[in-house]
Amino acid sequence: MDEGTPSPGRSDADLPLQPALTLTEEELLVLTKGSLGIVPRRIPQPEDPAAADLMQSMALRTLMARGLVLPTGAPTGEGVSWEVIEPLGLTLQLRELAPAVLGLHRVLGPLSADATDQKGGPETAGTHAVRYLHLHEEIAVIEDVTDSGMHGLLTVFPDRYQDAVADFIRPPDATPGRGAVRVLDGAVEDLLEALGHPTVLVEASRLTGIGSEAPPTHPLSLMLALGPGGTFRAHDSVSYHPVDPDGAIAELLCDTLSGVGTGAGTAGPT
Repeated sequence: MDEGTPSPGRSDADLPLQPALTLTEEELLVLTKGSLGIVPRRIPQPEDPAAADLMQSMALRTLMARGLVLPTGAPTGEGVSWEVIEPLGLTLQLRELAPAVLGLHRVLGPLSADATDQKGGPETAGTHAVRYLHLHEEIAVIEDVTDSGMHGLLTVFPDRYQDAVADFIRPPDATPGRGAVRVLDGAVEDLLEALGHPTVLVEASRLTGIGSEAPPTHPLSLMLALGPGGTFRAHDSVSYHPVDPDGAIAELLCDTLSGVGTGAGTAGPT
């Protein structure tokens, strides 16, 4: 599902990166023939085969009711044959075949004082959120996943790749980090104080998708702390180095896309 067509006098860069379509995990499992790829399941699969069949049947019925899949023939003893509408079918294919995936797990704090969660309620300092960027050289699929198994999908082009990361992890009050390296050598509370009480902590990981022709040259896993006290990056979750927030996001994308053989999106929006 894409960002849609901007209204007159409004560019693509002005459009918010919000899911164009949200699927339940049960629906997504039907559409992907039972595989979520590298994304862990949030909803347990029923152990009883009859219950599993019923769950799949109900998910298929909701997809048909929403007009997301269309029957292609009369019902048979084996069920109803169906096909996925476009552009959802293409979005799912891009998701499945992405050669590189950037996983972002925001483990501390909302992005702003009036931030809301994906159910429309206010976020608290203890909430967390997960976003996956299924990256290709010329297009990407954003997938926001909730603990309750809701998967929000949106396709974006390379000029929005940096926005896709920044909108999720960069709070408005983030400033460049300065001074010495901050080291976790005691209580976590002491580290957070040394980091200037960050508004957001995020764990970022590069995951190799099934569309990758070769594994990454080096693994990517890091923590970012962002807030008014500065931005800091740690590859070992112990030593936090001061960085510029926008530069850190650009480098994160560059490192992730290195396995794809492109630097698309690393320069940020134009």
